[in-house]
Amino acid sequence: MRAQVPRPENPKKVSSVNPSDRVPRRRWERLPIALPVFVRGRDEKGNEFLDFTTAININAGGMLLLSRRSLPAGMELTLEIPTATPSFQALGWQTKTALPARVLYTTHSEGCHLCGLEFSSPLLPDDTDKS
Repeated sequence: MRAQVPRPENPKKVSSVNPSDRVPRRRWERLPIALPVFVRGRDEKGNEFLDFTTAININAGGMLLLSRRSLPAGMELTLEIPTATPSFQALGWQTKTALPARVLYTTHSEGCHLCGLEFSSPLLPDDTDKS
């Protein structure tokens, strides 16, 4: 049996909120699905770019993108998800393949960047506002 070592409390981490009462940070669950994505945007010089990259997880509000390009917070992008079929509209389905988004944050790593993106409008309705 391991001995319990008392740890000093960090006043910044002490919370009077019951953990079960906390509001989750994300409104939708993440799906750990890798998707190919074309990213369109304008660099700091105003030049348009088109990069082919991968989303490593996605939810209705945004995605985590693995990119070779460093994307600064606040940058507006258009994400294009390539599809093998031309359109599902012939079947009466509404689908989105181009998604406007903005960069929330970028974590730099050696050889790549992880970019947290938020879609301009969620892919699903927000279930948190039930009246």
